[in-house]
Amino acid sequence: MGKPQFKEILSSTFDNMVSMYSLKEERDLRKSLPADITINEVKILYAIVSSKSRPTPTIVAKKLNVTKGTLTTNIDKLVNKGYVVRMVSGSDARVTYLILTKDGKEAVAIYQEFHDSFIDAVDKKLDPYEKSLLLIALSKIEDVLYE
Repeated sequence: MGKPQFKEILSSTFDNMVSMYSLKEERDLRKSLPADITINEVKILYAIVSSKSRPTPTIVAKKLNVTKGTLTTNIDKLVNKGYVVRMVSGSDARVTYLILTKDGKEAVAIYQEFHDSFIDAVDKKLDPYEKSLLLIALSKIEDVLYE
């Protein structure tokens, strides 16, 4: 395979995968999530719950690679919908933590179930050698993205 052909196949495959994953995510999650929450909002909830430290707006904004202002707008909506509460730190009133409500945790559980199901489906399609090659290739692609 020549270099131009490789580039074309890689570019096309990557674009198709991103697009198809988004479509599958929207289609499958729409069946399970409450009607008042968007996929983007669920991803914000997931970023909150998956933070390694106590999640503040600054930490979550960095994790999602968005401005603090953009995140604040979205958090306001999630607070109004009852998925998130803000909690002021007891030791420093300037610090606010983001905490998921019961409904927020349920939405994240639905998202996590979708994600786990997708990964399990990929896992079943590949033999051990293919899994090894995929992980090596994805690691190298990830390195390029972080350059």
